[in-house]
Amino acid sequence: MGTKKVDTEIRREQIALAALSLVEKQGLQAVTVTRVARLVGLVPSALYRHFKGKDQIIDAVLDLIEEQMITNLAEIDNPADDPVAVLRNLLMRQVQMVLQYQAIPHFLFSEEVFNGRPKRKKKFFNLISTFLNGVASIIRRGQEQGNIRQDRDAKSLATLFIGLFHPAFFLWHLSDGQFDLTRQINLTWESFVDAVVRCDRSEIQTLGWKETHRD
Repeated sequence: MGTKKVDTEIRREQIALAALSLVEKQGLQAVTVTRVARLVGLVPSALYRHFKGKDQIIDAVLDLIEEQMITNLAEIDNPADDPVAVLRNLLMRQVQMVLQYQAIPHFLFSEEVFNGRPKRKKKFFNLISTFLNGVASIIRRGQEQGNIRQDRDAKSLATLFIGLFHPAFFLWHLSDGQFDLTRQINLTWESFVDAVVRCDRSEIQTLGWKETHRD
């Protein structure tokens, strides 16, 4: 890969991260070419070499979220590991991702991002479907090993797993970070374990990270 291409990809990622930062502090309406360019130390005309406008910048942000979600799934999915532990680690990574990039819920729950943009909606649907299939694969492995109940469809249990964090993210977003995300995720994880895991509860650890609240 040429140096120029690498530099371009790095710059595009910097621009996407700058847009995320703007959304976190001022909301989606604050994302303009001029403001994003200023954050990355460019003049607007230089930013236009990478993106034609706000819509393409938003697409780049969604690409960044997609990459992070797929990376989370790929890095923790070791067939040699206990599938229940893999699910717990994946849940932790999803929460850490939102705590690191606190603007993500603004994008995922924004009508402006998806309204009237069927291609963007389809792309995000495909991302969630890919993530769902990956979780179902982990659950299926747990069923084969006897760690996860076998009388339920793996895809349905995967949908239940995704439901552990999406509503909590939404409440956390609506409360401007005041909703106790860590506590709620721990409680929902315990409920998930009660419902689907076939083992002694003492063997199941709760998630052990601390939430960093917004200022």
